[in-house]
Amino acid sequence: PDAGEAPHRSDLWKHTPGADSPRNPPPMILLRSGIGTEARARRWSRTGLLLVLLACLPSCQSTPPQPEVRHLLRHPTLGSRPTAAPRTSVLLSLDRLRIASHLRGITWERMNGTVDSLIYEVWAAPLDQMMAQWIREELIQSGTFPSVLSPEDSATGDWVLGLHALRFEIEELPAPPLHAVFVLEADLRTRADQRSAIWTRTFTARIPLAASSSGEVFVGGLRAALGQVARELASALEGLPPQS
Repeated sequence: PDAGEAPHRSDLWKHTPGADSPRNPPPMILLRSGIGTEARARRWSRTGLLLVLLACLPSCQSTPPQPEVRHLLRHPTLGSRPTAAPRTSVLLSLDRLRIASHLRGITWERMNGTVDSLIYEVWAAPLDQMMAQWIREELIQSGTFPSVLSPEDSATGDWVLGLHALRFEIEELPAPPLHAVFVLEADLRTRADQRSAIWTRTFTARIPLAASSSGEVFVGGLRAALGQVARELASALEGLPPQS
C-alpha cells in the first residue's frame, strides 16, 4: 500500500513462497492490529500467572483454618440446690432477659466508640439465655425464694423481675489495663400490674484484666463481672413481701 495508507486484511500476513498451503498457514507478524508477537507475549504472561496460582493452590489448601474457641457462661453451682430452707415464701418470676443490640459476640468497645467482636473466640450458646440461666441460679442459691420461675413456666410468681443487659464487653481505656464491664438494668413489677415498675435499679461491675490479653482472659473477666452483678441483685431482692 501507499505510504500512510492503512494495510488491507491481506497485508496482515507475510507470505513465503510455497508456505501458503492449508498445511502451512502463513506466520503472523506484528502489526498495528496488535496480532502477533505482542499478543502471544500477553497470552504467555497470563498463562504463566495462571500456572503460578495453580502451583500455590495446594499449599493454600493445606493450611487448615483456625478453629473457633467456644465459651460457655455457666454458674459454678448449676444443678445443686441450697440445703437451708428459704427465708421467705415469696415466689419470683423472671421475665425474658433482653440484651443491647450490639452484644452479638465477645465484644470489645474501643476508646473512639467503635465496637469489635472477636473472630475466633465466640459464645457457645445464645448470650441472653446463658445470662438468664446464671442469674436465675444465683437467685436460687441465695436461699431467699422457694422458687424462681423462668419465662417458660406457665405460673407467675408474686413478683416479676425484668432484666436488660446494657453492656457486657471488654472496655478499652486511655491507660491499661482493659476491663470487663457488665451493666444490668433490673425492674420489679407485681403480678397484678406487670406493666408498671415499682422498683428499678442499675447494677455495674468492672473487672480489671491481666496484661496478657486473650480470649480466655476476656471471658474470665466477663464471668467475674456477671457473678458480681448477680450477687448484688440477689442481695437487693431480699425482704420482698408476698403478694396476696
